[in-house]
Amino acid sequence: MATAYIGLGSNIGNKRGNIVTAAALLAERVGDVLALSDLYETEPWGFESENLFINAVVVLSTTL
Repeated sequence: MATAYIGLGSNIGNKRGNIVTAAALLAERVGDVLALSDLYETEPWGFESENLFINAVVVLSTTL
C-alpha cells in the first residue's frame, strides 16, 4: 500500500461540508483515510474571488 497526501479546498456552498464529504468519498472509493488535517480558512491565491477558501489535507493508504 502507498501513502497519499491529498490537498482539498472549497470556496463555494457549504465549504466545510464539502471538505468532509470529499474525505468520505476518498475513503469510499480510493483507500483508507488515515488522517484529516484541521480545516484552515485562506485567501484565494493566484486569482481574485470574493469567497475565502477552506483547505485541508487528507492522508490515505491506497493501492492506486
